[in-house]
Amino acid sequence: MVGVMRSPSPDSSHVAPLDDAGAPARDDDSERELRALLRLSAVVAGAHALEDVLDVAAQETLEALGSSTVSISRWDRPNGTLRTLVNVGDLAPDEQHRPEAELYPLAQFPRAFELLSRGQAHITLADDPDADPMERRMLADLGKHSCLAVPIVHEGETWGELYAALGATSAHRFGDRDVRFMSAVSSQVASAIARAEVFTQIARFAFEDPLTGLANRRALDERLAVAMERAERDGGDVTLVLSDLDGLKQTNDALGHGAGDARLTATAAALRGVAALWPAALPARIGGDEFCLLLEGMGIGDGQRAAGQLRDRLAATSTAVAMPMTVSSGVAAMRLGPRRPADLFRLADAAQYQAKRSGPGRVCVAGREPGAVEPEQRGRRSRREANRGPLEALLVDGLARLDDGLAGASTLDRVAAVTDACARAAGATSWVISRLRADGLALETVLSAQPDLQGGAASRRFRFEGDVYVLADYPDMARVLRDGGVQLAALDDPGTAPPVRALMIAHGYENLLAVSVTTPKSMVLVELFAGVTAVPFSRLAPYLRALLAQAAQPL
Repeated sequence: MVGVMRSPSPDSSHVAPLDDAGAPARDDDSERELRALLRLSAVVAGAHALEDVLDVAAQETLEALGSSTVSISRWDRPNGTLRTLVNVGDLAPDEQHRPEAELYPLAQFPRAFELLSRGQAHITLADDPDADPMERRMLADLGKHSCLAVPIVHEGETWGELYAALGATSAHRFGDRDVRFMSAVSSQVASAIARAEVFTQIARFAFEDPLTGLANRRALDERLAVAMERAERDGGDVTLVLSDLDGLKQTNDALGHGAGDARLTATAAALRGVAALWPAALPARIGGDEFCLLLEGMGIGDGQRAAGQLRDRLAATSTAVAMPMTVSSGVAAMRLGPRRPADLFRLADAAQYQAKRSGPGRVCVAGREPGAVEPEQRGRRSRREANRGPLEALLVDGLARLDDGLAGASTLDRVAAVTDACARAAGATSWVISRLRADGLALETVLSAQPDLQGGAASRRFRFEGDVYVLADYPDMARVLRDGGVQLAALDDPGTAPPVRALMIAHGYENLLAVSVTTPKSMVLVELFAGVTAVPFSRLAPYLRALLAQAAQPL
C-alpha cells in the first residue's frame, strides 16, 4: 500500500453505497470466501507469530475479492500515524511486501481518521470530490478506481486496518458482501493479535528476568550459542563480562530485601545503559546477584572497557542514591581458546571469582593473574622467589626495601610502603593509615589508598585532613591502640562490634585487619579492608606487625 487512510466524507451522500446494487451472489464467490476463511482460521489456530497470520490474511483477502492489492496497517496512536505492515498483490515500484518505514500521518486524511477512530468500514472512490484530496490523488496515481477499508478491532479499540483496492480497469465494485467478508477476516486477525499477545507474555516469562526486565540465563544461553557459532564461522570474537553485585547479602541482612532489590534494579539500569553503547550487546541477569554483558564481535579489550563503563555508571548511581554500588567483574573472550558456550562461561566465571577475591569493584581478565609480573620482568627475582612462599617473600622483600630504597624516607612513607605491599599480597581492597590525636580521644585519618591488584602500578594514595573518628564510638580500635596487637573482624563473625559492622556494610567490605604501631611522633593505626582475601588476614597479621615495627623505628 502506497496510500494510507482511505477515507470518504462522513456524510453518507458522498460515500459509495455499501451494497451489491442488487447483483445476486454467485455460488463460486461464496465457496471461495468460505475456503479463504477456513484456511485463515487454521493458520490463526496454529500460528505463534502475528506476522505469519498477516501474510495469509492479506493473500486470502486478495484472492477471494479479486482485488488489485491488499494491505494491513497498524494504527500508531501516540504518533498519529498509520504504519503499513504487509502489502500483497500488484504492487507499485515503490511498494514493498514488508515495508520498513511506510508511515502515513493521519492529519492528512481527516475524514478517514474519523471513520477509523469510530471503527467503521468505508469505501472511497477516486472520483469522489468530497473525499480527502490526498487520498483521491493517491488512488489516481496508483491507477485505482476505489478502495475498501475495514477496521481491525481488538479488545474494543481499533488496532489497525485491512485495506483492499481495485484497479481502474476492474469491473468489480465493492459492496456489502465485500464488507462482510473483510470484516470476518479482520476478526480472524484480531484473534491472531490476542493469541500473539499471549505468546509474547509467555516468551517474556521464559526469557526475561521479572525483577529487572533484562534477559535471563535461558535467553543469554541461546544468544551466546548463536553468537559463538557465527564467530567460529566468520573468524570473529565473542566476549563475556560477568559481574557480581558486591555486598548484596549484607544489604539484605542489614536493610531488608527491598533495599537489595533496589540495588539489583539500579545495577540492571546501569548495565542496560552500557549495553546501549555497544553494537549487538545483550545485557542479562543470570541469577541472584550475577549479571552478564554479551558483546558479539568484540574482543577482550572491549570487554574491559565495558566493565569500566559499568563501574563508572554505578559510581554515579552511588552518589545519587547515597549508597556504595560496585560490582566485581570477570572478562573472557573466545580468542582465549574456548569454543563452547559452557567453556567461555567457566573462563569468565573464574576471572570474576578472582576479581571477587580481590575486593569490591575489581575487574579481572581471564588468563591474567592479579599482580602478575610479565616474563621479561622476572629475571633473577622470580627464580629467587620460587623457593619461598608468598608471605616469606613479602617479609624478605619488605625488609630489603626498608633497608635500601626507603632508608631515607619519612616514617609515614615507610609505613605506607609496608602497608601497601601487605595489602597487595593479601588482595586487600583498600588500606587506611590514621594517627592518634594529641588529646588521645580520636583518630585522624592521614592517608588512604586502593591497591592496584592487576599489575605493578603504584597504588593511588589519598591524603586527608579533618577526617576524625572518636574512639569512644569504636572501643575495639581503642583497645588495639592501648594494648597493641591486632584486630580481626569479619561480617560473618557474630562477635564483630556493631559500629565496625556498619562501617563494613556501608563500604561493601567483608574482612578487616587493624594493627597499631608507635612511631617517634605519635601512635598510628593501620587498617586493611577486603572482600574475600587471597591470603587470610589472620595469617598476614604477624608479617604486617613485624614490617610495621621495622618501618616505624627511628632513623
